[in-house]
Amino acid sequence: MKVIEVLTGEEFLAEIVLAELADLKRDNFYFEWEKELNQGVVKLQLKSTKEILGLMSLEVFSKESFVKIRLLAVSEDNRGRNKKFDRIAGHLIAYAAQLAVYNFAEDACLVIWPKTIVAAHYKEKYKMKQVGSLLSLEVPEIIDVINTYDHD
Repeated sequence: MKVIEVLTGEEFLAEIVLAELADLKRDNFYFEWEKELNQGVVKLQLKSTKEILGLMSLEVFSKESFVKIRLLAVSEDNRGRNKKFDRIAGHLIAYAAQLAVYNFAEDACLVIWPKTIVAAHYKEKYKMKQVGSLLSLEVPEIIDVINTYDHD
């Protein structure tokens, strides 16, 4: 997968791997990530420098056939109009979507409970649908997200 440096348009290889406790104690991410460690926290990092660009914790609900993004955060310098890299959240969401499809095939569903103004952004950019206080992605939109962010 590749993230794009906004200023230059240059592509950089990135990877999603399991986060370690030391990764979760950084200052440039919101939330108390240490509390999420037993939920399965992954990090998106640059392959070359191992700089962590984003974190996400997930929970699989087998009986209900969905994966919940418990927390998702992009590092401070990669948020907003002056961000350094683009496509971070998209890659993390696509990873969660792949997990949902792997576990539940055509019944796959991905949900997130956005706590900020990012809800409108998620609906617009990733085609998530409002379901009560949650946002969800289901087939076919879940496949569109995977195809958009997992093609390199």
